[in-house]
Amino acid sequence: MLDPTPRSSLSGAPEVHAPALSSLLRVAVALPPDRPHPEEAAAALIHPIPTHPRLDAGGWLAWSLAGLRLFDGPDLPQLRDARDEARHLLVSLAMLRNRGTISRSARALGTSRKVLRDHLREAALYPWPGQPTAAPGSPRRSPPLEFIR
Repeated sequence: MLDPTPRSSLSGAPEVHAPALSSLLRVAVALPPDRPHPEEAAAALIHPIPTHPRLDAGGWLAWSLAGLRLFDGPDLPQLRDARDEARHLLVSLAMLRNRGTISRSARALGTSRKVLRDHLREAALYPWPGQPTAAPGSPRRSPPLEFIR
């Protein structure tokens, strides 16, 4: 089996060997590591998967774990559910990475603060957990560190 050990890339993100990672994922779900599942092809139908992607490990793990909710059972998830799950995950990641700051999170997602707040409300994440609601004119605080870790 190929070595899946991440290597550092120039950007600082780990570089992984996608085929080796695929083999490890197959083992994790009790499939033969050397035989791709026919549905794996769906991942590369439109855009090829890079052989050595620079991996945002935390984001990828969160995405993989969110997929467990979507693919719990034999039926495909509804398109709306998949879209909502992706939106909630990206909004949550942006808020975590920016310590609950709406402005920085909106900028990271390429959207407005209003749209971000709307998405947070839809996900029942507004106000952001761990962030006390501030009285008008009082300084806002970031979520406690134990929430971010």
